[in-house]
Amino acid sequence: MERRRKVLHKGGDGTLRGRGGAMECGGNAVALACGGAAVAPRRAKAASKPPQSKGVPLADWPALLMDAKVRLRVDCHGTPGRFVAPPSWKVDMAGLDSDLLYYIASGSFDAGVGPVRLTVTPGSLLWCAQGQALDFRRRDAQPLVLLRFRLNAYRGRRSLGLAPPQVYRRRARGIGAWFERIIDEVADPIPTSELHLRGLLLCLMTEVVRLPAEDGSEAAATAEGDEAAAARTLTAAQCRAVERYGQEHLPHWPKVAQLAQAARLSPDYFSRLFRQTYGHSARDYVVRQRIGLARLYLAQSTHTIAEIAQLLGYRDVFYFSRQFKQVTGATATGYRREAAPEP
Repeated sequence: MERRRKVLHKGGDGTLRGRGGAMECGGNAVALACGGAAVAPRRAKAASKPPQSKGVPLADWPALLMDAKVRLRVDCHGTPGRFVAPPSWKVDMAGLDSDLLYYIASGSFDAGVGPVRLTVTPGSLLWCAQGQALDFRRRDAQPLVLLRFRLNAYRGRRSLGLAPPQVYRRRARGIGAWFERIIDEVADPIPTSELHLRGLLLCLMTEVVRLPAEDGSEAAATAEGDEAAAARTLTAAQCRAVERYGQEHLPHWPKVAQLAQAARLSPDYFSRLFRQTYGHSARDYVVRQRIGLARLYLAQSTHTIAEIAQLLGYRDVFYFSRQFKQVTGATATGYRREAAPEP
């Protein structure tokens, strides 16, 4: 009888896998699962290939995250989640075995993701599917600040990833706060981080699927066009000031004049620039942030819907319920039922 030996090998994401499960190497990571810690699927033999990833369309990711049978792994792979790129920064690598998500806080760069070439601009989202070759180059000497993390999903032993090659959304300013929270949770995990991270990812994905898609001409916009558009939008510093003010004053209702004051602009001019930057009004931004908090309360707390509405400053629970459905497309009751882990 052939003698079997325990095989331990190192995967491309820095995870040592074997019969004993997974050991994390090279940075913080949080594995998400219901009913126990999640481990990456092991390989039967050292020479065998990893299971091929199944491409999941962007629109299906919120439902995927609400599936308690899907295990998730989020990490920064030993690198800072908030990254200020040096002048010589570039990325040239073969495909990773993780999805890679970027939020561009400031600056721009030219990106090649598999067969696709595009110009990535401030306030945008770039989600690279696993297995795609990456070729990133800075465009200029302007400060380039990135928020980033890696994401793996598994159903049983099958790896799930974004349908290749990538998703790019230019007007994504509103999702920067969710990136910040996810990165903070990964950097400083606590016993409830698994559940909290799943809720944060769900909030992020439900925002992403609602962002307008870019057509080919926009994705390949020239540097001159980007500069002209930037002149009609809020600066990165103004966006950070507005988002910080909004986060500090939720769950109350920050007024447009208060957000404008944080950006040091008149209310009328601020409102025009805000819509051009984010793709929706400042009032809609406040509503979406409040509904984002509501999603977390529904998924992670035992508060009733009426109590959650009161916590978020709504005087009328029926108005809260209508607004929740307008933003998420689901009722608050239905959302809580789908987000609840299986017993």
